[in-house]
Amino acid sequence: RLTTPGAAIGTVAYMSPEQASGKEVDTRSDLFSLGALLYEMTTSKCPFPGGGLTEIIREIQEREPTPIEELRPTTPTELVKITKKALQKNRRLRYQHAAEMQTALQALSRRLGGRAARRKALLAPALVVVFCGLVVFASMRFTRIRDWVFGQSSAGAVRQIKSLVVLPLENLTGDSGQEYFVDGMTDALITNLTKLGSLRVISRSSAMHYKGTRKSLPEIARELNVNAVVEGSVARSGNRVRISAQLVDAANDQNLWGRDYDRDVQDVLQLQNELAAAVAQEIAGKLTSQQQSRLAESRPVNPEAYEDYLRGRYFESNLRTEEGLKKAEEYLKRSIQKDPNYAPPYVYLSAVYRKAAWSVVGWMDPRIAGPKAIDAANKAVQLDGNLAEAHLAVESSRSLYEGNAYTTGKKEIEQAFQLDPNDANVLLSYSGLLDNHEQSCNYVRKSHQLDPLNPDGFPPLIDCLFDEGKYDEAIAEARKAVELYPRNVGTHNLLAGLYERRGHYPEAIAEVRQYRALGGLCSDEALIHALAGAGRRREAEEMLKKVEADPDWKNTWCAAIAYVGLGQNDEAIRSLETDLENGGSLGGMRVTGMRWEFDPLRSDPRFQRLLKRGEEPY
Repeated sequence: RLTTPGAAIGTVAYMSPEQASGKEVDTRSDLFSLGALLYEMTTSKCPFPGGGLTEIIREIQEREPTPIEELRPTTPTELVKITKKALQKNRRLRYQHAAEMQTALQALSRRLGGRAARRKALLAPALVVVFCGLVVFASMRFTRIRDWVFGQSSAGAVRQIKSLVVLPLENLTGDSGQEYFVDGMTDALITNLTKLGSLRVISRSSAMHYKGTRKSLPEIARELNVNAVVEGSVARSGNRVRISAQLVDAANDQNLWGRDYDRDVQDVLQLQNELAAAVAQEIAGKLTSQQQSRLAESRPVNPEAYEDYLRGRYFESNLRTEEGLKKAEEYLKRSIQKDPNYAPPYVYLSAVYRKAAWSVVGWMDPRIAGPKAIDAANKAVQLDGNLAEAHLAVESSRSLYEGNAYTTGKKEIEQAFQLDPNDANVLLSYSGLLDNHEQSCNYVRKSHQLDPLNPDGFPPLIDCLFDEGKYDEAIAEARKAVELYPRNVGTHNLLAGLYERRGHYPEAIAEVRQYRALGGLCSDEALIHALAGAGRRREAEEMLKKVEADPDWKNTWCAAIAYVGLGQNDEAIRSLETDLENGGSLGGMRVTGMRWEFDPLRSDPRFQRLLKRGEEPY
């Protein structure tokens, strides 16, 4: 039996409809696969070619293959009937046993043995051999049987794979409400492959950019500069989960390996580890004992707690709104109540509180959110000190809330780096510890290679390029960010700043207007700054008067940007002082020190005192 429950293995294009749907399989499923192979051997074409994994699966489930007689008119009618019966969608209409199909092929062989059909007679003796050959040929397409025959993995053919991307798994549950679960399976596969350290694995944020894409696999691979692609799907029925995955050589779009995993939802963590190990082993040939131990580290988790964790993570990552963050908080708290000793929910709960206080959608007072973020991060480290992202959560939360009073952040980042030196976020944080500019930027670039489409990864890369005098490259990267995320206010602000610093004022003003149209923070003041730099001082002053006359205009921190642009440095200092005296955000003052617009103020002792105040704890 080639297919066994719980670990259905083989090439996706030869799956039976029931196997593709995540249902129980039996001998008749294997006969469907043999029928598909017989069809291909007869016509030289795959019965279900498809354009990708999802399309192939849909064709298997819904579409009849092109009739053999249309592709090969000389094919014996009996052979057409045998193949057609083997490929019936309803397994009850197929051959019920392998012996039945063998008998039919033997009968056809005898009927085609006459002298009058010499050409067909050449086929006749081979038909029984074909059946046996099909079994062997199928075996070669199923990883476990092939390995059993030859005593080794097929990895030799793909040992040159050094990098890959896991594309978002397709949701075949029939329920869009299960996206959180499907995305969670994608995240887990990426995380587990990253743990192994032997591959460059594209990070989640860049991989998710291709969700629902119609781009070809080679095109995606070129954009991400990877050798291979892992794609697949998730089907779920009640508490049963089936994950289908295949490894594809990106250069020629050739399927190298495929396997299905069928488990109960309570065993989903084990399933994730097995899948990652199988992909890595197919590439590397054998996992080291250290790699095996990394995948064996997962502890049992309450299934309901895990589902709530996935829901919370989905809302925290995908819905960057107040409503989305509040839903994330709700689900993550539920997960913690059901399994208080599971660390990952605490990591993302900490992220929720940081965003609640220090992001554009923030609604929570930092003096309330800060301690909550720190407590959640500390709890995550306490429960699982080997979780790199937990150490980063501690560093991020404490540095935001405590400022200069927090002096152990370096230790947390270094610990995260030791635990997971292949994580893009870890590399980016580690780069900030290094005084050597070249070394720091090397880690920034390595992070960007792992996560090339992450909008948060562009600013540090562009800063490196700009500081190195590679202005055209910096602008090109910023343009790329704008093209990728045309609705992201930050990318437009970034590109506008580069244009303005290089004296390209028409382009800078155009980008600021885009930023303003999207509702960017301090966009009026940014436009005043750009207009003044372009020599359009009167226009800038007129705009400032209108802004100041607005009764709803109260943001003195933003006003400082406009005043600096007009050369009114004393007024800018007073605006920043007023902002702090009136309860302005210390987080905003910390950002002030990093904004290029305030460079004319850096030599002023009053500005330096303000920056020091901004580093005080809340």
